[in-house]
Amino acid sequence: MAYKVGFVGSGGISNRYARIFSEHDELELISCCDVVKDKANILADHYNMNPYTNYQEMINKEHLDIVYIGVPPVVHSEVVSYAINKKLNIICEKPIAHTIDVGKKMTKEAKSSNVVTCINLMIVYSNHVQKIKKMYKNYEFGSLRRVELVLRFPIWPREWQNVSWLKTSEQGGPLREVGTHFFASLKEIFGPVKRVIAIVDYDDPDLYERSAWGIIEFENNVKVSLDLLCNTNHVEENTLSLHGSKKSISFVGWRKLIENYRTHSEKSIDETSHWPNLADEFVKALKGESAKLVSFASATETQEVLSAILSSNGKWIEIN
Repeated sequence: MAYKVGFVGSGGISNRYARIFSEHDELELISCCDVVKDKANILADHYNMNPYTNYQEMINKEHLDIVYIGVPPVVHSEVVSYAINKKLNIICEKPIAHTIDVGKKMTKEAKSSNVVTCINLMIVYSNHVQKIKKMYKNYEFGSLRRVELVLRFPIWPREWQNVSWLKTSEQGGPLREVGTHFFASLKEIFGPVKRVIAIVDYDDPDLYERSAWGIIEFENNVKVSLDLLCNTNHVEENTLSLHGSKKSISFVGWRKLIENYRTHSEKSIDETSHWPNLADEFVKALKGESAKLVSFASATETQEVLSAILSSNGKWIEIN
């Protein structure tokens, strides 16, 4: 018997995962909803689902097993609470919430429930992040001299993702939308974060951050520099680099692992990116099997790092 899936939100990310879920033999796409009726209709027509404009109506009318939540972060908590009360299993987009307090509330609700929940941060299980983690654990870098996270966005929001909420400081911005992937990955590689210091600049306090500079210090004393710039003449970039006495490795553009990046001895290690299939892993969890999923609790720890960066204002903030 297939698990029945409903989508809350019918935008780009839901379209992507509708395709992935539709290819899984043990998942059946039943319904989708969006406050924009045309979006729900387009997604529903493509996968022969029932469209709605109200998620509560959808959940109450359809006999679902799983809800995929792909709406703006400020709405996550409301939908998660309703779905948990209806005993539905939940896949929620990152970040877990728009504030750390709301994330903690959602984590508490998830822990007290008997349903399977996860946040879509599968990058932490990607082959590149896991390879860097293994290299670090095996001391292949030698003495680690510097770790750098560089983010460049000539246009924000990016042209393919131009929705209004991504422009706001409340729930959008590149640190929340893109940085969250890397903060989670760094935690996977180095462990718990000890403290954060950062300076974040805005053109308008209600809009996304224009630039950010900071340091993330881990409990093992590794320090990671953060360098973000938006709306400049740079090409788009997201690069995580680890420089050691023996080796320098960079994770470039989501897909490449490069040794001695931007030097005369640059060498590609792996240009094939593999992330675990979210559908496969979630079905494993539903069956009680071991699965590679990011818990609400882990996502809230990542959210705490983001929150500290955004609120630091040049002062160290301890991470509890």
